[in-house]
Amino acid sequence: MARIIGTAVAVIVLIAAAALAYIFSGSYYVGADRPHWTVTAWLLGQARDRSIDEHAEGIAVPAGLDAPEKIVEGVGHFAEHCVLCHGAPGVSPGEIARGLNPRPPDLKDLAASESPGELFWAIKHGIRMSGMPAWSEHGDDELWSIVAFIEKLPGMTEPDYAALSRQAGREAGTDSKLSRRWDRRGRHRAARPISRSATIIDLIGQRYPSGLLIRIDNSHFAIE
Repeated sequence: MARIIGTAVAVIVLIAAAALAYIFSGSYYVGADRPHWTVTAWLLGQARDRSIDEHAEGIAVPAGLDAPEKIVEGVGHFAEHCVLCHGAPGVSPGEIARGLNPRPPDLKDLAASESPGELFWAIKHGIRMSGMPAWSEHGDDELWSIVAFIEKLPGMTEPDYAALSRQAGREAGTDSKLSRRWDRRGRHRAARPISRSATIIDLIGQRYPSGLLIRIDNSHFAIE
């Protein structure tokens, strides 16, 4: 028995030493332009899913989450903070999203597979090593309105999203800017380019009306 235990300990030590040697050698590729190894992606995915399940357990969903006014409020917040990476019906994710690894998920799929409490937890606390930021400095009511909107995504069409955006714009006092983003068929119009020499630093910290979208596409910034 002592020999078996000794052998097991020796194997564990060798594996740990090999892992440390690999890490400190710098051989592991950390660039975002290549996907994780399959086993790495699986392990990270399992850790993420189990963690969200555990920490979101017991979160009470507020009453009236499916109220129309709550969904409209959520559209405005979503347009400000989320659409650049996740897109929306008729709105493709921006260039930043295409450079993230892992790619931001399709929220229609998440709405069908995750509970409202799990969506709320992920929005509020973010997810490490994924590009998903924490929005914990925003009020819970605001975050729940985003959840309310996401819950409606599976059955939402481009015209539906266009109509909700216009309604959110009216309530925020920015309807003239929001409605110009859509044609009569609810299709998203082309963005107005700013400058190919602009950088993200040029846009950080500037204030924009609720619902105004900033997209990055075809190597240039655009405000819609």
